[in-house]
Amino acid sequence: MDIEKAQTWHYDRHAEQYVGVDQGLNRILSRVVLPRAASVLDVGCGIGNLTLRLREKGSPQRVVGIDVSGGVLSIARRHARELGLSNFEFVRASAMDLPFADGGFDVVVSNMVFHLIPDQGRALCEIVRVLRPLGSTVLHFLGGGDFAPEITQIFNRAWNEVLPQTQAPRLTHDLTVKQAAEILAAAGMTEFGIAWHRSSHCITEADVPEFLRFWHLVSGYWRHGLSEGVADRIQDIFDGQVRARAKSSGQFEYALDLLLLRFTRPETL
Repeated sequence: MDIEKAQTWHYDRHAEQYVGVDQGLNRILSRVVLPRAASVLDVGCGIGNLTLRLREKGSPQRVVGIDVSGGVLSIARRHARELGLSNFEFVRASAMDLPFADGGFDVVVSNMVFHLIPDQGRALCEIVRVLRPLGSTVLHFLGGGDFAPEITQIFNRAWNEVLPQTQAPRLTHDLTVKQAAEILAAAGMTEFGIAWHRSSHCITEADVPEFLRFWHLVSGYWRHGLSEGVADRIQDIFDGQVRARAKSSGQFEYALDLLLLRFTRPETL
């Protein structure tokens, strides 16, 4: 599966549903520091949930959000216009091939996106390239271990029941702490911080409908390339197994591993 193509297809179709979706915004915003008149890049901006809140951190001179989906970008542009933010712009682009000159940004941020990027090493090197000397980066995403193994197992079983001759697609590209450190060191970063956090969740039977709605929203790109009938069968089996598990034990438990990467580009590389 071409994951960027699948994501573009999915997010174009469901862009409006991302309005108000949080995904840990305060966790990353609390760590963002903007110098005066900063130029800021948000990688994988979606509809601008993080991008537009960057104005809370100061008075940036220029803020650019990039995403592979034109559908989410159109909503981000609309929201920026409604807020009168003429210095905010949104560009369709891949995190692995940023269409910007070297050293163009003081700060780069990204929230809950890097686990969706097929070549995370290339994307990190692109971020280093577009950072100015002493520019800083804050990245928050799923990584550092298993991505909700309880959920992944149920999804794989549902997929294999319907399509036993094919392998279930990877829903995320995990980046371990060691891999992140090696990539950053190879890119010339001499000082960086990597924080790992495990988040445990318990979903009661009453919570299942809202959980499934959110799950299908953030991971539904797996349906790309499948007929509606086949995709609906897989989804129905997955939904049914989640409901059955929550009903049998009173709750459904799963864990998410998250990484927070912070680094500053040296004055010289």
